[in-house]
Amino acid sequence: MLLHGLMFWGLALASLEPPAPPQTIVIEAHIHQPEEKPLRPPPPPLPPIELVAPPTRMPIIPQFESAPLPNAITLPLASHRVSPTPPGPTQPPAPPGPPPDFLSRLYARINAFKRYPPAALSARIQGRPVVHFVMDRQGRVLSCVVAKSSGVPILDQAAVAAVTGAQPLPALPAQITGETYAITVGINFSVNR
Repeated sequence: MLLHGLMFWGLALASLEPPAPPQTIVIEAHIHQPEEKPLRPPPPPLPPIELVAPPTRMPIIPQFESAPLPNAITLPLASHRVSPTPPGPTQPPAPPGPPPDFLSRLYARINAFKRYPPAALSARIQGRPVVHFVMDRQGRVLSCVVAKSSGVPILDQAAVAAVTGAQPLPALPAQITGETYAITVGINFSVNR
């Protein structure tokens, strides 16, 4: 037991000794700096822009004929020969155009027979086909073709059907001479918002 006591005192005395000083750790740091690259030289200046004046006359765009639609009435057009007029100081005045009331009645009649195709209407497809037709003095349509497509065949067909279905169109007034009259009309198919 005495031996145990001495050991206890020895351990107690050993624990009273001051602690060893902390060890100093030296860390060496090397900072790597990338080499500075020289800046790129600026690009060479662009040449000055030269403004070009538009041509004084618009180019002539050739006309084309589209294939007739399945429900179009197509009859050969009467050939219109224009005899050259000799140059001279007196030329006859140009024939007057159709009276406005005739055109408004004609457009109203065609518009009354315009039917928006249900498939195009439900899909909210819009367009404005332009049709060219020839009519006789009594208002019968002799031919009707799409002069400018709307890009939507079903609307093009509906435009031709509006013209052919509106027969007889208003009879030609006396101001329009000749047995036939050719006219080009745009028929608008738009969805009201």
